[in-house]
Amino acid sequence: MNKLSNNKGKEVEFMTIRRGLFISLMAGSFLLGSAPAALAQSPTLAPWRERVQERRENRVERRCDIVNNRIDARISRYEEHDDDVEARMARVTERANEFINRLESKGYDVSKVRSDLQTLEGMRNTRRSLYTAFINKLKEAKQYDCGDSEGAFKTALGEARTALAKWRDQIRANREFIRNTLRPDLQALKGQNPGPTAAQ
Repeated sequence: MNKLSNNKGKEVEFMTIRRGLFISLMAGSFLLGSAPAALAQSPTLAPWRERVQERRENRVERRCDIVNNRIDARISRYEEHDDDVEARMARVTERANEFINRLESKGYDVSKVRSDLQTLEGMRNTRRSLYTAFINKLKEAKQYDCGDSEGAFKTALGEARTALAKWRDQIRANREFIRNTLRPDLQALKGQNPGPTAAQ
């Protein structure tokens, strides 16, 4: 009997401790739940909030500088690439003109090749305008404040990518025209045999 009452006493004591612990935890969670609101209104946190905001703005500014530097580097790289393409196309046109002028003076019919060169010049002008549109889109993207106008900045970059694809397609079209049309027409001139009267 003594043992039984002893067990009941321990059980009651355990329940009391458990209830007290539960009430303490509830009170603590209530206090912690209201702490952020009290801290938010605290004047001692104002400088801390300003520093956090300043760090966030500095991070955005650094990221924007990195993006703008990358855009500048791309513009520079594409300008070099366009200069190379332009120089190669100019050499092809110049050499073809010299060649057909020599053959024309010997009596060859070079009208087909002259027509090809006019077509190539039109393609060259198209390529130049597409390149200008692409660079303008990149520069337009750079003008946006990438921290404040994320949507407009991303849209301008997307438009620049589309313009880049069109420019590259035109470069490819120029090369294919030279390979598949101009070069065979130049080689076909070798098959002509102008008579001695045509050369006079």
